[in-house]
Parts: sequence; C-alpha cells; structure tokens
Amino acid sequence: MTGPPPLWTGTPVPGQMSGSWKYMGCANEVDGRTLAGAGYASGDSMTVESCQAFCAANNFALAGIEYSSECYCANQITSPATLGNTDCSMPCNGNNLELCGGPGRLSVFNNTAYVYPSHPASVGQYAYQGCFQEAAGGRLLGAVMYADGTNMSVESCVAFCQSNMPDGTYAGIEYASECYCASTLPTAAVLVASTSCNMLCSGNKKEFCGAGGLLDVYKYQPVLLRDKKRWQENYLQAF
Repeated sequence: MTGPPPLWTGTPVPGQMSGSWKYMGCANEVDGRTLAGAGYASGDSMTVESCQAFCAANNFALAGIEYSSECYCANQITSPATLGNTDCSMPCNGNNLELCGGPGRLSVFNNTAYVYPSHPASVGQYAYQGCFQEAAGGRLLGAVMYADGTNMSVESCVAFCQSNMPDGTYAGIEYASECYCASTLPTAAVLVASTSCNMLCSGNKKEFCGAGGLLDVYKYQPVLLRDKKRWQENYLQAF
C-alpha cells in the first residue's frame, strides 16, 4: 500500500495552493539571483517541499527551485526578473514526479502565512522614531551600550536602556546586534528612510535592528502612548 501522492506532483498552475504555499509561476534567472536571500544545492534529494522547508526555516517568504537541484529563497523577486515564463519542466532530482524549474528558470512559491519583519511602532513605553545615520567620528547614542550577536531584539535593547540608564530617553539598535542608549538625540541627527534600516535582529528575525552605520531609534514617550491607547479604546467603545 502506498501513501498519498506528493503535494506538488505534476505541473502546478499559478495560484495553486498546498498548505500555506502558493505557486507563483516560472521566473527567469537574472544577474545577482532572482531570489537572492539564501540557497543550497542538493545532488540527489531536492524536492519542492524540502526547498520550501529550508526557506521557511531561514525566515523567507519565497522559495524557488532551479535546474532540478538548486533551492533559492528571498522576500522579493529581483528586478528585472518576471513570472509567467516557460521551461520550468525539469523533474526534481529527489522526486521525479515534481517539477523543479529548469536551466535559468525557477519554479517560485510564496508562503502566504509568512509574517514580514517590521519596525515595531512601539515597545513598552518607547515609540519608534525612525532610522538615523550613525554620527561621524562618534556615536549618535553613546552613553551606554551592549552587543549580543545571538539574542538582540528591540525589546531587549529597550529593557536594557530602561534598567541601565534611568534617564535613558533614547534606545537605538544598530547592525542587528548592537544596542545604544542616551538621554538626548543630537539636533544634527540625520533621519533616513526606515527601509534603510533593513538588518534583522540577531535574536528576533521578525524585527529590524538598524544596519551598518544606521540605527533604529526608539524614544521613551509614556504619556503619548498612554493617550494613544486611551483614544483607541474610546474609539472602539463608540461602535
């Protein structure tokens, strides 16, 4: 007696679902990789499911299989790659009932249950201020700091600043793992697009923690956040 057929047996069509994964289509490979987040190759055991599992474990929404044996992951498709191509017709080398892209072509799947990383609007009594450039020749927030290459998060940085610097009005996270605190933010601080602070926290892959030379900055604003919460509660009670 045999078990159920593989989830992606045969030729999938765009929009087809299995669990939380949706088939997006056949994408062309481009310079720098169509899916440039992570990847691996398997000489004899690649399947659609194994690639999806790898990408999910590495915190990516998209999984793509190329040339029957190569798995790639990302959260977006690199331009100028497009879906809707043909030639995703090579059997997976780990399951010849499934298709795993082709030469220069990727079978692309999207995990619809994926929660994209974000800059939390508030953490405790700290409100997000934006992404700021590190100070030239010094530190933007240099009073107190610590680094943690495995467990840094916005929450842990805010808690550190609150407990180690009672007047620490500002908390900033840089380079995924560095936490800085200060009582003031220099007036010359340069605000940039929040999308520039795009490194994931070393201890929480659902949050951003600055980038090289850039800090995600949070400010202690208990009254503002309390009033905002009160307004939201009153608004909801009105309906």
